[in-house]
Amino acid sequence: MTRLRFLRAASGQAPVTWTLAALSWLLFAIFRPGGNLHLLSLGDPVTPLQVFSSGLTFVSIPSGVVCTALALTGASYTEKKLGSTWYAAIILLIQAVGGAFGAFIAWVVVDPSTAWGEGLHGQEVLTPLTWILGAAAMGSARFAVLWCRRVRTVLLVGVVTVVLYSGTLTQLCVAVSTLVGCGLGIVLWNRPVSLRPRAVSVSEGRVLVGLTVAAIGLGPLFAALSPYSVGLLSGIARLTRVAWWDSSCAEGICQPEEATNTLAMAILPAIIVVILVIGLTRGRRLAWWGSLAAFAVTLPIVVLETDLYLSVPEGEAWFYGLSVTSVAVPWLVGLAVLVLTGRLFTVRGGELRFVQVAGFGTIAAALTWFLLGEGWGFLPFVYLPPMIREIVLGTTPSWRFLVSSTLFWVLFAVGLWWALHTPPRVAGRESRDRAVAFLDAGLGDHLSHMTLWPGNEYFFTEDGYVAYQVHNLVAVTVGSPVSSTPTRLADAFEDHCARLGLTCAWYSVPTSFAESRSGQRVQVAEESVIDVTDVSFKGKKFQDVRTATNRAVKEHIRSVWTTWAALDTVTRERIRALSEEWVAEKALPEMGFTLGGLESLDDERVRLMIAVDESGHVHGVTSWLPAAGGWVLDFMRRDREGFRPVVEFLIAETARRAHEDGLTWISLSGAPLAHSTSGEPTAVDNLLSRLGEILEPWYGFRSLAAFKKKFQPSHEAWWLCYKDVADLPTIGLAVSACYVDVVDVAKGAFLRK
Repeated sequence: MTRLRFLRAASGQAPVTWTLAALSWLLFAIFRPGGNLHLLSLGDPVTPLQVFSSGLTFVSIPSGVVCTALALTGASYTEKKLGSTWYAAIILLIQAVGGAFGAFIAWVVVDPSTAWGEGLHGQEVLTPLTWILGAAAMGSARFAVLWCRRVRTVLLVGVVTVVLYSGTLTQLCVAVSTLVGCGLGIVLWNRPVSLRPRAVSVSEGRVLVGLTVAAIGLGPLFAALSPYSVGLLSGIARLTRVAWWDSSCAEGICQPEEATNTLAMAILPAIIVVILVIGLTRGRRLAWWGSLAAFAVTLPIVVLETDLYLSVPEGEAWFYGLSVTSVAVPWLVGLAVLVLTGRLFTVRGGELRFVQVAGFGTIAAALTWFLLGEGWGFLPFVYLPPMIREIVLGTTPSWRFLVSSTLFWVLFAVGLWWALHTPPRVAGRESRDRAVAFLDAGLGDHLSHMTLWPGNEYFFTEDGYVAYQVHNLVAVTVGSPVSSTPTRLADAFEDHCARLGLTCAWYSVPTSFAESRSGQRVQVAEESVIDVTDVSFKGKKFQDVRTATNRAVKEHIRSVWTTWAALDTVTRERIRALSEEWVAEKALPEMGFTLGGLESLDDERVRLMIAVDESGHVHGVTSWLPAAGGWVLDFMRRDREGFRPVVEFLIAETARRAHEDGLTWISLSGAPLAHSTSGEPTAVDNLLSRLGEILEPWYGFRSLAAFKKKFQPSHEAWWLCYKDVADLPTIGLAVSACYVDVVDVAKGAFLRK
């Protein structure tokens, strides 16, 4: 009964999708036995009825299983997001436009004088994928930014890869439907198209690079597995096959030991690519280096092999339509993407394990080689990838080669997998642990927990430490020294910088510390601190805070005080989606240094305050860093279409929680480039004020400062202290580099404006 209720509920939420899925199997059962599926398929000539009927069923049971799975998962979700009426109209539109346009393009390229045109001649189209993927592409415009980008990237990369490497008429129609769906979705539902690029978070950038590498690396294998591959780049797949087939080749391959090892060597490259892609999505530096090396080695090999085969008459026929240029383009694109995005892959760890397993594989392959009765002469060739080995040897290797080589590459893949699943190695873990001990002793200011974030270096004494980053020969500190004697430690750190030829810049330090330093100082931010000894929020000045709390009760929204590790997978994904939505609205990238992102949430010392409704939907989230006597606000995201005063609600709930825990204050952190103090501004103050005006549309620092006034906080200035005013331009560049490690030409243009 439970399963029946589930099916009834699922079909009720997506009736159009479930009806079409059932109809596809019914038509398949009716038309398949008599071989009459061609009556529904789209072919030559094209009729209006066939344009629609070609999307009603499929050509085989495996194809039906795949289509049904996609329909009942992705298509059902799309229907629920759009509504059944809209969804039905979209299906008809996509099927009509995509099917007819795809057939038209196929008719245009069907030219017997080209390899692709000759291959398309006589093919037919019969698949529901045209409307399934096309509707998903169109409906993605209504998804959250994170899932909109992911759906579009997967669909577009997938269909383009399939068309280029396989290129059948069915795949061409599916690709056209997908592209048409994306275009219509942008026109109908997206906000006006802006020429400025949307920012992408670090984690999402890793996913996009991984998808690109997967498309380029797995495309040739996909084409090789398809007997009807006729795409523009399908000839590349032939580079992975035995060059010339005859009866002796077939007889050798049919031997059991030959067949097993040949299959293994054909699958292993794909497995290694998948392992590397998984590593890329996790930001692993080893996966980045591995992908870069794989592409760099593959590029000259496929170019050399193509040129070699095209130089003989048989090769011209076998690789008809292929050129050295077309072979090189995908790998050049992959290399360019990896080089340009290398800064995203900073997670280290597992390198030693990989070397150990690869070394063991090398020895095991050598021992196997000798046990099979071979000598030293050809041993080095065992470790070469199959493509390179066949070029060097000039012949198909024996089964002894295949056994030894397969063993090596299997262990190579195992070692790579093991290495990429090793816990990340945090640079300076011992230093970080030492810093944690000082913080646990109650030392430090409100920013001190940020000293534990990646990218910082440490200067230690017996009394404490200073965390800093070096850019442009400037040591930019993260707040003031963490010490019981901060002045003495500061003097020691300045001497340390002088010995190394560095300029010392004390960044975001409190007034008490700034007054102890000689030289120059300028206010760079203003911290808002809430006294939580009384959290009744009475009086007219707290009206907005009380309204937010009362509305949350009426709308059944509750607060959850938790940690990232304690969250379930669904809630984590919803928080990621909120963060990606926020990042996508910014013309400039995510900042770091003293402004945390998603990565800073995964810390057992950090607490999250989340607003969740009865359905589990996350309306907003804030993160709070520990400090002596209180909590400091760091990460803050809200659902633009959800509970509007969610941030006020979350801050009020955190204040109440801190009061219950016996704390005396919570900090709403500092608003950069904003201050409420009066006085005669200096030239530097005017410059920073102008910079705040420029960045306001993109980051809203001043709007944030104004928002915090709802809680009637006290204000504390944060300062930048330095010795010589002549160093200020260099210090400014160094501070910028701490926050945004790369500013490209486009983003620089926005700053100049």
